[in-house]
Amino acid sequence: MDLEDSDLEEVATNACVREARVNLSYFCSELRGESNEIRHTLGKLDCRKKLRSCFSMDVLRRLFPIIEWAPKYRGAELQGDLIAGFTVGLTVLPQAIAYASIAQIAPAYGLYSAFIGSFVYVLFGTSKDITLGPSAIMSLLTYSYGKSPIPNDPTFAIALGFYTGIVQMIMWFLGVGALLDFISFPVMKAFTSAAAITIGMSQVKKWWGLKGIPGDFIPQLIQTIKRIPDTRLWDFVLGVICIVIIVALRKVKEYPWKTKWEDMSISMKILNKFIWFIGTSRNILVIVLAAVAAYIFLENGTRPFSLIGYIPKGIPPFRAPNLSVHDPVTNRTYSSSDVAGRIGIGFIVVPIIGLVEALAIGKVFSRKFDYKLDANQEFLAYGIGNFLGAFVMGYPITGTFSRTAVNAASGVKTPAGGIVTGVLVLLALQFLTPLFYYIPESALAVVIIMAVLDMMTFHKVWVFAKTKRIDLIPWLVTFILSFILSVEYGIALGVVVSFIILLYPNTRPKMKTYEMGTELWDTLGKGREKPRIMIIELCSGLMYPAVPYIKDQIIARGKQDKTLTGIILDFGHVSEIDTTTVQGMRELLEDFHKMKMKVVSCNLQKDVATVFRRAKPKYFVKALTLGHAIQILAGITEDNPKKMPQLTYQSGVINKLVSSSAEDGGSSPNFHINYGLEDDDLEREPQRVDSQVHFCQKL
Repeated sequence: MDLEDSDLEEVATNACVREARVNLSYFCSELRGESNEIRHTLGKLDCRKKLRSCFSMDVLRRLFPIIEWAPKYRGAELQGDLIAGFTVGLTVLPQAIAYASIAQIAPAYGLYSAFIGSFVYVLFGTSKDITLGPSAIMSLLTYSYGKSPIPNDPTFAIALGFYTGIVQMIMWFLGVGALLDFISFPVMKAFTSAAAITIGMSQVKKWWGLKGIPGDFIPQLIQTIKRIPDTRLWDFVLGVICIVIIVALRKVKEYPWKTKWEDMSISMKILNKFIWFIGTSRNILVIVLAAVAAYIFLENGTRPFSLIGYIPKGIPPFRAPNLSVHDPVTNRTYSSSDVAGRIGIGFIVVPIIGLVEALAIGKVFSRKFDYKLDANQEFLAYGIGNFLGAFVMGYPITGTFSRTAVNAASGVKTPAGGIVTGVLVLLALQFLTPLFYYIPESALAVVIIMAVLDMMTFHKVWVFAKTKRIDLIPWLVTFILSFILSVEYGIALGVVVSFIILLYPNTRPKMKTYEMGTELWDTLGKGREKPRIMIIELCSGLMYPAVPYIKDQIIARGKQDKTLTGIILDFGHVSEIDTTTVQGMRELLEDFHKMKMKVVSCNLQKDVATVFRRAKPKYFVKALTLGHAIQILAGITEDNPKKMPQLTYQSGVINKLVSSSAEDGGSSPNFHINYGLEDDDLEREPQRVDSQVHFCQKL
């Protein structure tokens, strides 16, 4: 039956509508499925659970170690912390004033830097012994990177402390504590010794009362020697007297009591503790005596000593640091970007050195008193301390060995001892600053000189020479260049040299070359004519810096003997390779293919074999074991793979050591045949085990 055009149009329309409905229904069902899948995925994620885990007690304990020890705090801990905090406070007052002079800023800023870290470390620190505050090394670095072009201006030093805190907190967030391990022990010892000499030299001019001496070490040394006749006699004499008192009090403190503590009477115990306290507080005692002497002279109308002068009274306000400054003399404004630009590499050097110095100290005392030091958490504590310190006009701080040693010797029990130290500094700022006017500069200079003497570790040079002489190279580079250039460049170049020494063995790895002996071939050859096979074992890793050297060495050894049937490369000691290694292997195989010489690789570990399998280099042949490789080169086939020979270090089979890059100089190793690979060995990539060949043993 024929349909009208209108009927055909209606039928087509209805068909389109039905198809659209079907598609829409299918789309809706798919949408519902996707929605259900999304809901299911979100349900699996359980955001609330994840959020709760971020604020779990374990996380809070790591962030705030005070949660761990505060509930256990008792009277014994309070007594120990009070005594230790007070003793450290008496130590930090003269040191803070003196260290500010190293940084070439007013003494008040040393005191401003001395209290905020004590409070911060109570909340975030993991060592009971470390005390945060200004140190000699950080003051020296502040002078190097935070020196303002405007006289008596602390803006650059404060900005350096602010940025140091930010960088250290970033390092905590990224967890990059392992990077500090690249600063080797010889470099650190050379740096501290050079810094001690540099700091001590900077104080000699103040001890002798010399003015107008440059700050750089070599010009400073030359000018100081030239101007010895200009030395102020009274300043020099006062310094000598202070040295005698400090040395005498140190000796008294270290006096060996013959009677044991348990056997002492009450009066003897009191005397013992009094002498120990006087010896420990020797720095503040010397400063007080020198200030009293200066006051008496001033009252009698004379001023024989150079004094540190006026220090503003009061606790600094807590406000955002000013990161820009205007120079009224030149009418130039240094913006925050200008300040940051002048700090330059100090953004990296100061935070890292501060962390290295403090962590080195912390590890010593954590081992001594058997507690765990969380290095990454320490990053956070130092970072917050430096960051907040800038809000009270402080410059970069870190842990110091002298005050940490005093803290530990005073019997500190928890980081809460820092509260007492911080309060003592605040009280001094509020009430004692007018008295600081009378402190002689020579007395402060001598206190610093005596403190940095303990940082000199020249006895370690003999240790390096006796154990591994190559360690003398980074030590000498760091030590010498610290004077020629500056301490920060000295340590940077020392790290570079240490890194080169670390990487050099990876660029020139050792190899040993063997020729297959007759006894071995009699076992494997089944009566055939003995081929000339060279066995080359790589005795260490094979990453990209070593590839050109290894390739050239193997090709050179292969070309030396034109009668060779083939070469076996033993990868047993190679645990990792990269793309450059594969490319070098391609070139090596192609060169030997042109020379019509076969190359077989054996004893490949799983990761190495996987890389070669993916790269598929041309002419690459892999054997399970050394015996298997010999059979491949000799054209011997074995029906039963389990009977592939496996060589172990026992009896004489391979008996000719052709050459070796090692320096052991012993006789060649001997091996015997061991049959019996298991089924699992054929299913997985073979790895070097104790029963396989060990070429590199010293014999």
